[in-house]
Amino acid sequence: PSCQVKFTVINIPINSPGGFAIEDFDRDGKLDLAVSNYNQKQITILTGNGNGVFTVKTTVASSGNSPQNIIAADFDKDDIVDLVVENYQGPSLDIFKGNGDGSFPTKTTISTGPTPEPIGVADFNMDGALDIVVASSGQNNVWTVLGNGAGTYTSQTKFAVDSNPQSIAIGDYNRDGKPDIAVCNLQSTTVNVLKGDGAGLFSPLTTATAGNNAENIITSDFNRDGILDLAVINGNSKNLIISTGTSTGTFTTTATISLGSYPVDVVATDVDNDGLLDLVVVDNQDTNLRWLKGDGNGNFGTPSTFNLGIMGAIQCRAADLNDDGRMDFIINFRDQNTVKVVLTTCVFTNP
Repeated sequence: PSCQVKFTVINIPINSPGGFAIEDFDRDGKLDLAVSNYNQKQITILTGNGNGVFTVKTTVASSGNSPQNIIAADFDKDDIVDLVVENYQGPSLDIFKGNGDGSFPTKTTISTGPTPEPIGVADFNMDGALDIVVASSGQNNVWTVLGNGAGTYTSQTKFAVDSNPQSIAIGDYNRDGKPDIAVCNLQSTTVNVLKGDGAGLFSPLTTATAGNNAENIITSDFNRDGILDLAVINGNSKNLIISTGTSTGTFTTTATISLGSYPVDVVATDVDNDGLLDLVVVDNQDTNLRWLKGDGNGNFGTPSTFNLGIMGAIQCRAADLNDDGRMDFIINFRDQNTVKVVLTTCVFTNP
């Protein structure tokens, strides 16, 4: 059964949060937080208390200016979580090796093309080791950095996309068992879908529709047909576009949903515990979190709003932060020097 959803906010003051990753860095069974400090050339590690409260543990220095997006994953196959951080004005990637106690004492730095922005992680050459894909908004391309699982990485291979790539969603879109890449572009109303060959190389597969100033893209199976779909959040268009996938990797636009003032990020998760995917959207130019209830057939209802109290959201992620079995949210507000933890509670009603 579904429930009546309520949200509670915990504020974390932190300097210029550019991006974050959620994982159990110290292996105590509680989720922790790594936040890039965009204006300070460092990463702040916060320890989770298991109730949605986080405490600063340590900081590590980035190699380049303006650290932004972060992904937590095990890059060297030692069963300990590491970090990859994109330095927007580095331009570079830093890969921080985790010690398993919440510290990250060593890093490997990889130079990139100008203005790297979105990053993604998957085993693109199917050798059992994680690789990295990063997009250059300045050069209109994406490139792969192949890892060998021992902490070293091969040179980059570049692939062209449209103007100003902003976000990457990785999935097997044509169902051939190999990871593909979908890239939304800020200055073109397109999504480039690149087909992976299983050896770390990519070629154009198809394009899908985006709106003006496409800020973020996610993939999931919204209609439960076993095929991945896409959701693209468009800032200037003030909407969300749902594109339904086919087994050959093509997409058909099936819904355009009006939203807010300048929506910037979207996550797909089951908010109300009914077993169906919903969407949560944050906005850069108004104060609302918006929750769109999904019906399991690819349709989403009228947004419900929750006032976060401040404008300027740039990123949202979902995780169960207080171990109550319900998905919560973390949202960063870089210009407001704030990260907000939004805890979800559900009051079940009689059917």
